Amino acid sequence: MKLVIILAALIAVSYQQTHSTGPTHEPGESASLFFHYDYVSHKMSLRYGHTCYIFTLTDQQRLDVHNDAGMKALELTLLPLIDSGHKTLVQKSDLSAELQRACGRTSTQFYTMS
Repeated sequence: MKLVIILAALIAVSYQQTHSTGPTHEPGESASLFFHYDYVSHKMSLRYGHTCYIFTLTDQQRLDVHNDAGMKALELTLLPLIDSGHKTLVQKSDLSAELQRACGRTSTQFYTMS
């Protein structure tokens, strides 16, 4: 009887050791970008995480911002400037009320881009 119990225990341990877990899945990745055009100052803000970038637009870009195709093209033009453009750190109080609102309450760094 003891032999049967010992054999059953060994078989149970053997099955538990050969059990494998299923395939693992990579965690999801996400990022959010928020663009806002301030029609008073004619500037475009881009909020990414806790950083807000302020762009001064050309006359043509000010016209392009008023239609969907122009807005998308403008967004694609401004996005690479985050890495390659010249950044100047500014205080939140230096921004207009509309740009402060567009940058959101969670933004901690503000840059003007040129």
